[in-house]
Amino acid sequence: MYIKKYIQFFGVLSALLFATACGGEDIPNGEEGGGSTPTRTVTTHINEFQVEGESASLPGEGEIKDLQACLFEDGIMTEVYTQFTQKDGQYMFQTNKRTGHLYILANITEQINVQDLKAQGITEDEWQQITFAHAEDYIHAPEFFSGMIDLGQTDENTLHLHLERGITRFDLSIQSTSSIKVKKVVLKNMTYHTFLFPQNPVTIPTDADVKDYLIEFPQWLETNTQGIAYVYEQTGENLKASLEIVKNGKETTLESTLPSILKRNVVYTLEITTDSATGEAKLNVIEWENGGDHTLSSGMANLKVNTQASILPENVTVNEEKTQVTLPYTATEMTLAIDCDDELVLIPEDMPIKIESLGNTRPETIGKNLFRIQKEQWRPGVAGQELKLRFHRKGLLHNYEEDALTLVLSENPIKLEGFIQFHDGYEFDFGRYIDLSPCRNLKN
Repeated sequence: MYIKKYIQFFGVLSALLFATACGGEDIPNGEEGGGSTPTRTVTTHINEFQVEGESASLPGEGEIKDLQACLFEDGIMTEVYTQFTQKDGQYMFQTNKRTGHLYILANITEQINVQDLKAQGITEDEWQQITFAHAEDYIHAPEFFSGMIDLGQTDENTLHLHLERGITRFDLSIQSTSSIKVKKVVLKNMTYHTFLFPQNPVTIPTDADVKDYLIEFPQWLETNTQGIAYVYEQTGENLKASLEIVKNGKETTLESTLPSILKRNVVYTLEITTDSATGEAKLNVIEWENGGDHTLSSGMANLKVNTQASILPENVTVNEEKTQVTLPYTATEMTLAIDCDDELVLIPEDMPIKIESLGNTRPETIGKNLFRIQKEQWRPGVAGQELKLRFHRKGLLHNYEEDALTLVLSENPIKLEGFIQFHDGYEFDFGRYIDLSPCRNLKN
């Protein structure tokens, strides 16, 4: 009996092994055969915060508590993926879908039930308008991440998607030889309510409240510090930063206007500097985007021409905003005065004119931003040029894009139309002048 059962078991096992061996060549390999759809692998990782072109993310800022993906086909949510694997800092999952918009999200399950939204038949337009609100006054570093990829954009079986943070980070930089301690920071008119996905243009939900965001430091900050505050991406015309500091033992408050748009996944540095001449502390804002340096000098007005203090020839004009000076093609010498509370240093560039600083060269020029500009007469046919005079404010660490004036150098034309005018410019030699009017009469 035992022998009979053994023979039956051996027969079944042999049959299975034979079928497997013979059928191996016919199993689809994921790319062809049997009409099957190839499996595609989707990988994703978090875009790092960047400062000066290098990764500046802090420990804990990339923490992923939960991760899920949602697929929209023809504007309707059709799939929800929750099974992810992790390897080498990337998260991945597989799908057999070739078309549709795939959204990946992290750290949202406490507020948003994606399965319920799928059951309700949410549309893609409605999905893109979903908002995320923080219940507490303190926004955490990881917060939430989101991203989207079009599955139909390529036929490749491996796709990659970048997850962006829904938040902005603020760092502190103290660039001063004075003793400065920061007691607290107030970010004014901030919202704790934002969109889950980026909006174009950047906006905030219509029902979003705004209020001041207070960050107090039990141990006052005396050195450069990263990640002192996090806020949602937002826009507003009255966004400000206020710092309560102690400088050389004396309390004072610095305030600065922030950019009207605070972008997600971008670092903004609150930079404290002191004026080398007066010792006055100032607050600047630096925006780091894509590793580049885009700056905003808050609390400081844009540079303007001081027309009263300038010495300008009659044929030199200044626009109404006092930000642009136009020179003629003729030889020109002028003294340009600039309204600015800081001492300005011209950033040298290759230009077809001569510029030298006259400030602080004589007692009457002390504390004034005066520059002598000299230009030679251009020969006929020379095209006009538009130059940017860029300046650096002494006492500040960085240069600022808006610290500039425009200089327009007019062209010297090769053709004149109209009546001859006797003024500074071309000279007419009537000894060699030929009147062509009789010739025109002969033609007629």
